[in-house]
Amino acid sequence: MRYVNDSEENMFKILIVDNNEYHRKNLMSMIDELGNFMIVEAGNADDGVEKIQKMKPDIVISEIDLSFENDLEMFEKTKKYSYGAIVITTVQSFEMIQRALQIGISDYLLKPISQKQLKVALERAILQHRQLLCYERALEKTVTLEKHIQEPMFHTK
Repeated sequence: MRYVNDSEENMFKILIVDNNEYHRKNLMSMIDELGNFMIVEAGNADDGVEKIQKMKPDIVISEIDLSFENDLEMFEKTKKYSYGAIVITTVQSFEMIQRALQIGISDYLLKPISQKQLKVALERAILQHRQLLCYERALEKTVTLEKHIQEPMFHTK
C-alpha cells in the first residue's frame, strides 16, 4: 500500500483486487505509466470489501477467476459506494459477462491486457465514477427539495 501525502489528496484512488501479488504489482506498474494515481491493493474479495468501505476508491479493478461468484459479490456488496468498476479475467463466460454488466461493471477485459486497453478502461471507469457522483448529488437535492415542499406546486383537478 502506498501512503498518501498532500499532493495525492486530489488524485484518483484506485483499488486493485487480485489474489496474485505478481499480477497486482504488474497492473500497478502499468497504471503508473498512464498517470498519477493513488493505488491501494487487496489480496482477495473480502479484503477488497473492507478497503472499499474504508478508503472509498474512485475506481476498483478486480481480477476474477473461475470462482467468480465471490469476486462479483464484492461489487454487489459495495455498490452503494460510487466507484468505476473494471474486471480483468481469463474467463470467457457469457454468464459472468452478463452478471458483471447487471451489477454495473464499466469494463470487462480479457487477459493479457495491453496498455491501450487499460487506458481506455480507466477512462470509462473515471466517467462512470463521475456519473455516479452526479447522480448521487442530484438525488440528494431531490430529497432535500421534497422535504422543504409542504404542498404540491401544481394543483390538478
